[in-house]
Amino acid sequence: MKHMILCILLVIGFTTQAADGPVYHWLFEPGRVKGKEVQALAGGKPTKFSGSAQIQVANGPAHLQLNGSGHRAWVADELTGLKLPDKEITVSAWVRIDKPLRWGGICGVVQDNGEYERGWLLGYENARFNFALNTVNNNRLTYLSDKTDYKYKIWHHVAGVYDGKEMRLYVNGRMRVSSAAQKGDIRYPPQAFFEIGAYHDNDEFYRLAGGIHEVAVWSRALTADEILKHYNGKKEKFPLPPEPLDIVSGPFVDWIDRTTVRMEWETAEPMAAQVRFGPKGEQPIEIQTGKSGKKHIVTIPNVLPDVENEYVIRAKGVGRKEYASNAYVFDSSFYFDLPARPKKPALIKAGDDVRKAVDRILQELSSNRGYCLVLGAVDGSLINEIASRTDMQVVVVEPDPERVRVIRNLMNQAGLYGVRVSVHQGDFDDLVVGPYIANLITSERSLLEGELPGADATELWRVLRPAGGVAVLGGEIKQTELKNWFVKGKVSGVKLEEGEKSWAIVHRGKLKGAGDWTHQYAGPDNTTNSRDDLVRGDMGILWWGEPGPKPMPDRGGRNPAPLAANGRLFVQGNRMIFGLDAYNGTILWSLSAPEIRRSNLPRDGSNMVASDDYLYLSDGRHCIGIDGQTGERKLRFSAPKGRDWSFMAVAGKQLLGSSVLPDSAYKADDIIGEWYDSGKATEIARVVSDSLFSFDRHTGKQEWNYKGAVMNSTITVADGVVYFVESRNPDKKHSLSSRVEPADLNNQYLVALDQLNGRKLWERPVDFSMCVNMLYLVHANGTLVATGSEDKKIKIKGKDAVKKFYRIYAYDVSSPALRFGTEKPEVPELWKKIQEPKNYIKHEEESEKPGTQKTFRENIDRNSHHGGHLQHPLIVGEKFYTDNRVFELRTGTLMPEKTPMRRGCGNMAASNHSMFYRAHSHGFWDIEAEKQKYIKGIRSGCWLGLIPAQGLMLAPESSGGCSCSSGHISIQTSAAWVPRSALKKPKK
Repeated sequence: MKHMILCILLVIGFTTQAADGPVYHWLFEPGRVKGKEVQALAGGKPTKFSGSAQIQVANGPAHLQLNGSGHRAWVADELTGLKLPDKEITVSAWVRIDKPLRWGGICGVVQDNGEYERGWLLGYENARFNFALNTVNNNRLTYLSDKTDYKYKIWHHVAGVYDGKEMRLYVNGRMRVSSAAQKGDIRYPPQAFFEIGAYHDNDEFYRLAGGIHEVAVWSRALTADEILKHYNGKKEKFPLPPEPLDIVSGPFVDWIDRTTVRMEWETAEPMAAQVRFGPKGEQPIEIQTGKSGKKHIVTIPNVLPDVENEYVIRAKGVGRKEYASNAYVFDSSFYFDLPARPKKPALIKAGDDVRKAVDRILQELSSNRGYCLVLGAVDGSLINEIASRTDMQVVVVEPDPERVRVIRNLMNQAGLYGVRVSVHQGDFDDLVVGPYIANLITSERSLLEGELPGADATELWRVLRPAGGVAVLGGEIKQTELKNWFVKGKVSGVKLEEGEKSWAIVHRGKLKGAGDWTHQYAGPDNTTNSRDDLVRGDMGILWWGEPGPKPMPDRGGRNPAPLAANGRLFVQGNRMIFGLDAYNGTILWSLSAPEIRRSNLPRDGSNMVASDDYLYLSDGRHCIGIDGQTGERKLRFSAPKGRDWSFMAVAGKQLLGSSVLPDSAYKADDIIGEWYDSGKATEIARVVSDSLFSFDRHTGKQEWNYKGAVMNSTITVADGVVYFVESRNPDKKHSLSSRVEPADLNNQYLVALDQLNGRKLWERPVDFSMCVNMLYLVHANGTLVATGSEDKKIKIKGKDAVKKFYRIYAYDVSSPALRFGTEKPEVPELWKKIQEPKNYIKHEEESEKPGTQKTFRENIDRNSHHGGHLQHPLIVGEKFYTDNRVFELRTGTLMPEKTPMRRGCGNMAASNHSMFYRAHSHGFWDIEAEKQKYIKGIRSGCWLGLIPAQGLMLAPESSGGCSCSSGHISIQTSAAWVPRSALKKPKK
């Protein structure tokens, strides 16, 4: 009998209903279910559940399985008759969270509606457990949050305790954090829901995705020993997963062809590994990597199209210990290559002369992707050769309607028409295609009939892609005739060759006056100005297409900006990277990289920068150099041992980087609504590097290393100098993360290093402590400007509100003495401002509905929740733009110049003549004309998604997930606009 009693006690854990036992207690297991209710072990109140909620016994202990939508689990909808704790409380649960939420609940009785905050909640915020509680001596709930992320899909024991004086949060038996912010009796709202597995009050209902095994509520504060006993009493029932697999690089997934992918990763130690890969919900295939090693490559065949595949990497190390990676997703929808070449007998026979000619043409190409424009057709032989030997889309223009009919028929029979080849009837001197489209231009007519396509090369030059487009024309044509044809079209730089046939070859360089966008804020000087001299005036559409919204992250996480250099556009999706041709939208390559993600950029910086030849991308412990044209991973640079690579910049031949503790970067992991707009410590903590260093960006040789607490969002490179703000707080607490709250970043210095050798040039004590929401540095024309915003509590119509004031500090760093002078040179402060945000002032809205007015309070709410207080400044010429104001850069004089009235969402991006930003649709501002215009029907994301560069306004899709302004239709597509002057054909 004693043995039986002992077994029962072990099974039910802390199920005793003695005087000091729980007042409410539920075990979610089949034996306690009656209909749609789980009977209580204590308290007499069952937990009701509905919808998709169900009791499961698979995958560990019995539990209430919740999938995040379409379900509910609750004890009561009214508090009448409940015996809720009033002086002390302990609430504990065994819970598994499969997907984080911005606000999540495990068990609670809470109302948190604006300024009205009552009750208590055991829950989680994003990836951290929390415990919230309000008492009669405080008007607000205190949200006590863990300082360490929980692990997804792993069972945890969580407990919140309040003893009348102190709140404590325990995770897996250990106290993690405490607070004395609440004192006295617990204050309840007159009405609330007693909810399980959700954050539920009158305004919000956020459902848990995961499982709950047990929930208990006491009307007393359990001791630390009691909490630990409850955890130890059941921890063996929750099987631990394999140890986390230490992947130091990757995984990366590349397409080989439409049904085959190659997966590559590297582990810290030699291991034998396998990949379990397959469509969601189906039995995965298992592929072994072979012998033990650090570098692993597997080829996965028979990948179905348009399917979300899940995969896990498992491995065995020393002593046969098992390890497993995170669960990753590979979506096979994102295949952008042309369909495979048809396996049909050759209907169009190409002679040796045509094959040799195509050999000669292809020698000039740096890539076989994009668009090939063939001017004039004869028999389709050259067209067929190019379509069959490259991955180019071949566009044929032919004025003769009969030839058009014949060539279309031939291409159709060859299986190429509409797939790799299109044929258009049109005039050579009035081409039916837009500017800049063609990566390659050639002519079948000139090759086979010796006839040049058109009166001159004017139209050829108009449609030839800048920054690498190639025109190759050949045939039995006199070289003088070839030369004159190009000269008449005002095309220079033509190379002429004589052989069996005459050849004329021209490579088009970059557009004169076009700018680059190589860093998050345009360049390493952070001006948010590409200095593009071409993007101005009215804009017309150039191209639109992929990527669409599906592979993109939610726009609210403040994601990295797209980049553009040397005719290429680089776009970071949701754990995907895309390389595009900026001038025609061709996707050159894509890379699935599930561990690569960066968000909350106002407190950090981007994880990618571009140059003419490479895209540099942070991959945890390394920075990877990716060939900009092919997507091949060619270079790798390592962060210091035990650190992740964080900041990055390209300056000349140097790659600058910084290091942080592992997993410090913000990632906004699948969390809907993670905006980083509030003043909560979990959102405003800055990523602070512990070292800043330089590599030769081609050889990988490290050049210098500076150690200090460097704020990533301030690192600025200009005129051979690296500037940043450093904190030398001796009391900075040791942390497992490099995210540091602003209050701990005191004893600040503005520091300047020589970019080439890392030598400290000067330092100046500063105090930017009031810049709580963010802190930026920008540089232009010998002026270094720091900006940030602070919160001030005010009263509006007798109600509490918060105003966010901008602070601006400008310094003169133009003196040569700062680089070559005394050991302690002067760094004069030029001017400073404390500025009430103009967006808070009642004004006519920027929308396409003139006359629409928003109240003063509405503007405050809008800016507080849509990034108005986080906007990054920009510099155009001698003008400094911030918060809808313009200052003279060197003096701080407020200028009378107009600026566009707009929403808080996102940043403005500038060329020398225009600014672009998100409104209800794409908005742009003509600086010289002081006029605001809109590109209706399409809009960008909520940070920085429109960039003027390469002579274009580039707008990869970034609006996915937005529900603002539902009356405004938004087309979700990537697109590029070009000044209408480039769309006008030259007059003959």
